[in-house]
Amino acid sequence: MKILIVNTSDIQGGAARAAYRLHRALLNEGINSHMLVQSKVSDDYTVTGPFGKIPFDTRDLAAGIDWVLDTPDYAFLCANARQKVLDCFDSHHVANQRIFFTKKSFRKPAEDNKTEFATFR
Repeated sequence: MKILIVNTSDIQGGAARAAYRLHRALLNEGINSHMLVQSKVSDDYTVTGPFGKIPFDTRDLAAGIDWVLDTPDYAFLCANARQKVLDCFDSHHVANQRIFFTKKSFRKPAEDNKTEFATFR
């Protein structure tokens, strides 16, 4: 699956940061995501601004948009996309992921492969 997120900015403003977090989450899940923005502030190579080179053929983008809009399964595609977002970005799911990665970042290497957490004084 290839995703293109089109937004005014990549990280300036609340909506831009939300779109950027969605973009990074998709990449972290192994999904081919790219952002196309009017105003690029970050140095993220997966974000293309007005002075960057678009790393794909724009005719492919146009064909993809036409296919989505003209497909007889449009309602089915919408329902699946909505369900995927609900499943992956539900507040409980996101909170559990943050807890998991926070705990993971505080682990210290275990000599015998047991899970241990670092203690701080």
